[in-house]
Amino acid sequence: MGQAPAKAPAGGLEIGKEIVPDPVGAGNAIYLDGETGDDNKTGESPEQAVMTFDKAKELAAANPAIDTIFVTGRVLLDTSDISLSGTKAILKRGPNYLGCLLLIKPDAEVNLTNITIDGGALDSAPAEDCLIDCRGTLNILDGAILQNNNPTEYPGGAVFGKRAIISMKGGIIKNNYAPRGGGIYLETNSVLHMIGGSINDNSCDDFGGGYIFYKLYRSNVWWNSFR
Repeated sequence: MGQAPAKAPAGGLEIGKEIVPDPVGAGNAIYLDGETGDDNKTGESPEQAVMTFDKAKELAAANPAIDTIFVTGRVLLDTSDISLSGTKAILKRGPNYLGCLLLIKPDAEVNLTNITIDGGALDSAPAEDCLIDCRGTLNILDGAILQNNNPTEYPGGAVFGKRAIISMKGGIIKNNYAPRGGGIYLETNSVLHMIGGSINDNSCDDFGGGYIFYKLYRSNVWWNSFR
């Protein structure tokens, strides 16, 4: 009789004598790919990524073990409320994905509340682009945290805006880096209204650690916190 195959240890698969680690977040993650995903899939792996934020949130809400939604392809946002209330998950840059996580289309208005969006810099995740590319209107409200992104190619560590309206009434933008505009970079007739929230501990190589404006149409900055 042949010998029964050895059981792989927890945390990995045994192939021959080599132990291959489980995929990052296996068992407690959902994968979201706004470019090639499919909402009819399970979301359990990059190959099974769903396409829309709403579907990823639905899966995370149905399974309390889910603590991360990995973005592996840019997600387009129309007018909507973007929140992860009712889940234990954060939205995070997926392994080996370099681009922006969320794109707000022109004429769209997005309310961001009770959600953490993480660029993965503390895990040494490579990045080339911002967390949010805004071409419409973005309202950053209480409970929104934009953090830990370090794009090396493009300006705007957390938010890049072009012909955008950014209203920050709450939330936190922290621990981001970009060549210019470590926290927020706005250009080409963009508008900023900041009446709350905080922009802290962001950095850049050139100028604008907290935020920078280029060809800005209008800026109103009231009660807030910078560091």
